[in-house]
Amino acid sequence: MPFSFSYNYPEALWLLLLLPLVIIMALKGGSGVVRRKSARRLSIGLRLTMVSLLVFGIAGTNLVTSSNNMAAVFLLDYSDSTGTNGRSQSVDFVQKAMLGMNQDQQAGVVVFGQEALVQKPVSRDKQIGQFSGNPGGNFTNLAEAVRLGTALLPGNIANRLVLVSDGNQNVDEVRTAARLAAARGIKIDVLPMQVQLGPEVSVAGLQVPNSLRKGEEFELKIAVDSNYAGPASLQILQDGQMVSEKPVDLKSGANLFTEIVSAKTEGPVNYSARVVAPQDTIQQNNQTQVYGVVKNSPRVLLVEGHPDQKEAANLSAALIETGIETLTVPPDKLPDNKELTRFDSVILVNVPGSSLKTEEMKMLQSFVKDQGKGLITVGGEESYGVGGWFRTPLEEMLPLELQLPSKLEVPSVAMVLVVDRSGSMAASYTKPGSPGPIKSKLEIAKDAAYLAVTQLSSTDQVGVVVFDTLGRWQIPLGVVGDPSRLGPQIGRIALGGGTNIYSGLAPAVEGLKDVTAKNKHIILLTDGQDRDRGDYNTVMEEAVKANITVSTVGLGDDVNSSFLQGLATRGNGRYTLVDDANNLPKIFAKEARLAARSYIIEENFAPTISDPSPMVKRITGTPELKGYVATKAKRNATVALVTRRNEPLLAHWQYGLGRVAAWTSDAKGRWASNWLTWPDFPRFWSQVVRWTVAENSSEGLQVQTAPSGNQIKVSADALGSDSSYLNGLEVKAKVSTGPNSPAEEVVLRQTAPGHYEGYFTPKQTSSYLVQVESSGQPGQKLTGAIAGTVEAQKLSQTVGASANYSPEYKQLGTNNLLLRDIAAMTGGRVLTGPEEVFADTGQRSPQHHPIWPWLLLAALLLLPLDIAARTVRFSPSGWRKSYREYKAQKASQAVASSPAPPLVEVAMPVAASSYSQAEYSYSEKPPSYSPPSAPNPNSNSYSPDYVANQEALIQQLLEDYPLQAPSDEQPPPVHPD
Repeated sequence: MPFSFSYNYPEALWLLLLLPLVIIMALKGGSGVVRRKSARRLSIGLRLTMVSLLVFGIAGTNLVTSSNNMAAVFLLDYSDSTGTNGRSQSVDFVQKAMLGMNQDQQAGVVVFGQEALVQKPVSRDKQIGQFSGNPGGNFTNLAEAVRLGTALLPGNIANRLVLVSDGNQNVDEVRTAARLAAARGIKIDVLPMQVQLGPEVSVAGLQVPNSLRKGEEFELKIAVDSNYAGPASLQILQDGQMVSEKPVDLKSGANLFTEIVSAKTEGPVNYSARVVAPQDTIQQNNQTQVYGVVKNSPRVLLVEGHPDQKEAANLSAALIETGIETLTVPPDKLPDNKELTRFDSVILVNVPGSSLKTEEMKMLQSFVKDQGKGLITVGGEESYGVGGWFRTPLEEMLPLELQLPSKLEVPSVAMVLVVDRSGSMAASYTKPGSPGPIKSKLEIAKDAAYLAVTQLSSTDQVGVVVFDTLGRWQIPLGVVGDPSRLGPQIGRIALGGGTNIYSGLAPAVEGLKDVTAKNKHIILLTDGQDRDRGDYNTVMEEAVKANITVSTVGLGDDVNSSFLQGLATRGNGRYTLVDDANNLPKIFAKEARLAARSYIIEENFAPTISDPSPMVKRITGTPELKGYVATKAKRNATVALVTRRNEPLLAHWQYGLGRVAAWTSDAKGRWASNWLTWPDFPRFWSQVVRWTVAENSSEGLQVQTAPSGNQIKVSADALGSDSSYLNGLEVKAKVSTGPNSPAEEVVLRQTAPGHYEGYFTPKQTSSYLVQVESSGQPGQKLTGAIAGTVEAQKLSQTVGASANYSPEYKQLGTNNLLLRDIAAMTGGRVLTGPEEVFADTGQRSPQHHPIWPWLLLAALLLLPLDIAARTVRFSPSGWRKSYREYKAQKASQAVASSPAPPLVEVAMPVAASSYSQAEYSYSEKPPSYSPPSAPNPNSNSYSPDYVANQEALIQQLLEDYPLQAPSDEQPPPVHPD
């Protein structure tokens, strides 16, 4: 008969390879008592048998037979999705199937919904009986039903499960349970329940933005599923109060509706969506709700480039109208880093680059990049490229390139700086209390020259002419390229002697005459009088003829202002008298920007939408604009609005942890006069600002909630101020149905670097507030996949979670694919009728009868025999000797009890009575032996029986102790008899 090793440790059969070792050990070792081959062979055989029995016992040997017995457990789906009609059909199916059982078949019944309950244990009883217990119909747990049915099935017979369901599982995963059943040889037959559906409408989802601010208008998105087309009513509730109701037309399938809602109050707000349809069948799935957490109003800092022009007033009024708090300051009143963190976003309104120090620009850069705040730049005639933002931290942050559009084939600007290096430039000329270190006028002039160069693009041209009594080119006119290479050359300008302005102006005009740049400009700087007059009329005529503009800067009280003013007037430029040398860099930077007039495009155009953007939602039409500053969009930027030339008007992107938006037109009457009276002007700027502050949390906990079966999963990502993961924190969530309701505590455990997860089971259909808090111990180190240093801080965030109607009321219909998959992976069938369940398929089930306990018992019983075989002498000659002694004893007893026969003298045979010690010797010393006494001690005669007995005893001794050839050693003494 076949055997199996399906239990215990079948791999123990490898121990049979040790049997040769058992033989070797028995041959090499052996007891001193076991001397005969027969006894040794018996001992080895016993040992091999015992080891084999032990190995087969440990391996769990079973005797396998076949049987036609069968047991089936019916799994009946009693969830709400099957309906009353479906449940009655399944009960009828089971009853008919059980009536077809024969005497070798058994059946049991399990009903399930959210839980699985035993309705009928496995037995030969053909009646289901009265149903009792409530498995909970609001969920379908197929996996638990399969596990319970598997546990009910008896062993050693053919077993199968019969799943009667619509297959719409929503708790656990049935495939895992089915694989375990298949591993035990249990097949799962399935009967798909064909549920009849009526007209059905359900609210599939309700979406509220994760971050809301007071006064913000946002889109409430409602998803509605319907299996028919028809009219319905959509209702929106806020904290239980109806805020809107409107008729909608449903189409068959998925429907998406959007409702504009305003967040009017701070704190948690409950939003609900309800659909009312006259033909609807199931009411449990018609409403859903969710909590939204509304934070305080955004705070925005407006930095106004020209406070005297009140450019920021229009923006401030529009933002205040939409519930955004504002504060307006000039550039020199920009708050420090600590005060700046109180604001959610900063708006730079036509701010020249020279108005902000490099340290302040870097502070704004960190404000956005590291702290996750917002930045908005508003254009004007002194912003972006014309505002001196080239190669500054501001330019790095922008979603725009400040270089001229590449389609221009000629340089935009060619500029020559004419710098006075006369001896008088060695003195300082600053106002008392002026900020910064005291420098000579020449040193400040060199700083100003370098700053002017940095205002130009890399494709522009620049040159530097220095003069005292003679002029010369310090930097020949050429392409700017990298301006840092020009710094050392400007820095090498040295002091000279007298002052001859003409010697510096004339070569500058001559160098620019043949240049093809769109704008050609000269900036002349001097602090004294012209001692050697030149032919200025001729040189200025040549400049005007070549379209060269000339601006002059006078430094100090000793300059000839009327002369310099005249040069600037004739050269279509500007004259500036500087009373503080520290202001020179600003003057030079401004002149350089004004020379780049090609950056400014002044023409009427209507903006058009380019890329989808939340900034232009619900904006259907915009007024015309009259101008903007030309730029190019960077690669990853989103361009929401473009100009007639397809150049960026509104662009934005993510910068580090924060967001930056750039508006290349202005917000005043010069270019945006039509926008100031536009009704959507406040909404537009509110959307721009709110986009920059919507997701500006750079650190702390970022919490999300999502349904998971009949539970809700809470996940949190913990980030430090440097965006590093925070590990090893103690993270807990307090879950309640409202601000004043009792809270349930849920522990979130770390599952990945900085990531924590936990689950809670809603006790009722409702929306929940989830307040997540964390704390950590400083200096705690973690290694491996989860690594990092824990920061000692407490973090918290409150979000909403929705526990609306069960997915049981959403997954309608029959999931035939899942049911067929279950049957295929277990070798089961898709049934069509009750008669198929217990039909004889000719298949016999193997039955395993464990015999390993008997094998172990047999091995134990053989152990005493093995010990006896090695310690007790067993031989055929020994058995014969014992038998002869027994017969001799019985004969002696018989002689002693009978009358004495007549005495006969008999001569003792020599061989039986004596032998020569010289010829033979014993192989070993015999045991002590005394022959029995003669019947008559006084006589030398023996009876015939006595003699025969003695001869037999001597013969037996010779057999047991054979004689050996004589040796040099003396034989042992022989008994005298």
